[in-house]
Amino acid sequence: MSGKASAYPRSNVLVLGSNSVYSLVPSTLIAQADALLDRHRLEEAVDLADRQLRKLQGRVTVGPEEVRGAPHRCVRVTELRQADELRYVYQRLGFQCLAETRFDDAGRHFFAGHLDPRVLIRLYPSLCGALFDEDETIDVFSGVAEHMPPEDSIDDIIRNYSPHLAPNTATAPAAVELRAVLALAAHDMLRAFLRKWRGARREGAARANQAVDTVLARLYAESGETAELLALVEGPNDVVLGELEPTLVRGAHFDALCRLYRAHGQDARLLDVWSKLVTGEWADGDVRDPLSSMFALLAEKRDRALAQRWGLWLLKHDQDRAMKLLLTVGLGKRSAKGSTADESALLQRIQEADPGAGTQFLENLVLNRRNADPDWHDQLAHVYVDQLLACLADEATSKLWRAKAAAFASSRTDAPYLAYFAATTPDSDAKRTRVRTLLFLQGSGLYAPAR
Repeated sequence: MSGKASAYPRSNVLVLGSNSVYSLVPSTLIAQADALLDRHRLEEAVDLADRQLRKLQGRVTVGPEEVRGAPHRCVRVTELRQADELRYVYQRLGFQCLAETRFDDAGRHFFAGHLDPRVLIRLYPSLCGALFDEDETIDVFSGVAEHMPPEDSIDDIIRNYSPHLAPNTATAPAAVELRAVLALAAHDMLRAFLRKWRGARREGAARANQAVDTVLARLYAESGETAELLALVEGPNDVVLGELEPTLVRGAHFDALCRLYRAHGQDARLLDVWSKLVTGEWADGDVRDPLSSMFALLAEKRDRALAQRWGLWLLKHDQDRAMKLLLTVGLGKRSAKGSTADESALLQRIQEADPGAGTQFLENLVLNRRNADPDWHDQLAHVYVDQLLACLADEATSKLWRAKAAAFASSRTDAPYLAYFAATTPDSDAKRTRVRTLLFLQGSGLYAPAR
């Protein structure tokens, strides 16, 4: 952290002696507050700061946030200096209270002193994770930095504050309970401070805003405050996604995770979360119909690679919608020069995943897209013939068709047999298979009939 020097008072009266120069200067707010704090007269220091704040607010035409924050053209230089002095005093009060584990008071003073939230967050290593770079610096008043607690974390502050109890401070039941209560109070203070900071968001404080949003979201997730968590991630935020992801997964806050992925354009990760919710590997009742959400996103994005990858996976969950997705998004524009390598690879993958879906996809390529690849026509001819032979293996179907052939032979109709068969045979899967096969074999000249 880098130190920020406070302003010195100015004097208009100088007294010259034979061997010295004397200056008559007013006792500054900082000098008075430091004297009180050095004598541990905290309440008097708080009263001094509050009186000075009210006095300063009464002399300016802007609100307290402007007094504590960015310069305003109506605030004179002197008043800006006094505002800086107030920030110094409140920050010193905050760290004094923090060292004494008076966390609620510390949080209020930190906010009044406009403390950079990163200074406070650094004391919670389990919450800040890798948010900060090793060489990242934060401006702090030099006088404040000198009085900051030497401990590296809130836990160390609490541990050092714990009174000695038999048999020892580490294991005495009363000491253990006290540390737990203080740790909870410390987290409550941080949550309240971050909420206030977020409500009075500062412009030009991108790094601070990232830290505030990420840590506050982590606190909400770990404490089960789902409504607050969703409100944070749903609105404008500066959450560092990589830092928050593990916490959301660990706490099964998948609705919040999905919203963040959607906001950050992480479509692949979003689909992966939804797929785990579909299979039951993960569960979150707040995520409604993840399967339909997958289809909707893939149709909206029209990303061929994503559609092909997830369309194959979706075949076993909703074949009709998956086939529609593969045919509309998974395929590119129709080629007039035969099959493409991409189409061939996709067909093979679909056939391996689901033979029935593979046949449907092959039919679309040959019949609807009118692809002239001889291999595909040959494949489809073999599929249709195999289906027709399977129908003939049924005795009732075979008997019916023989009767139809005999009736046609004895009739005097001029219609071709296929038309007669289609008009007089009751509708069934077998009838449709025979008609489809005959129409294809008559209409296509690209398959190899000798095989």
